[in-house]
Amino acid sequence: MGTLIFTAKTAARLAMSFQIGQQVICISNRFSANPYWRRAVCTFPQLNSIYSIREIHEGWGSQIGLIGFCFDGIINPTAYFSRGQEEVLLEPAFNSKHFRPVKPTNIDVFKSLLIPRELEKITPSHLCDLEILL
Repeated sequence: MGTLIFTAKTAARLAMSFQIGQQVICISNRFSANPYWRRAVCTFPQLNSIYSIREIHEGWGSQIGLIGFCFDGIINPTAYFSRGQEEVLLEPAFNSKHFRPVKPTNIDVFKSLLIPRELEKITPSHLCDLEILL
C-alpha cells in the first residue's frame, strides 16, 4: 500500500483526535450511499459498537478532507478507488464523522467505594451523648 499524504490541516486534526490503535464507538450507521463503495463493503460497523482503528485514510479529489477508518475485526475486500490521476487498490474505509473516541473509565473511583472506611471510635463521652438522645 502506498504512503498516505495528509494536508497540514488534516494532519493537525488527526493528531488531536484519532490515531491507529485508538478505540472508537460507532455513533451513526448512515454510511455513504455511493453504489460503487457500498458494493465494495461486505461488513459494516454496527451502531453503538466499539472498534479499534487499524488504518486511517484521507480522501482525494472530490473527497478531499474526508477521513476514513479501517478497523481491526472488519476486513473488507479491496477495490479500485481514484486517487488523483490514478486508480489505487484499497480497502474501503468508513467516514470518521460516524465515530467518536471512547473515553476510558477510571475504575479506581469504583474500587475506592468498596474499601470500608474506618469506623469512628466510640468513646465514653459519645455514649453519654447517645443516652441523652434516647
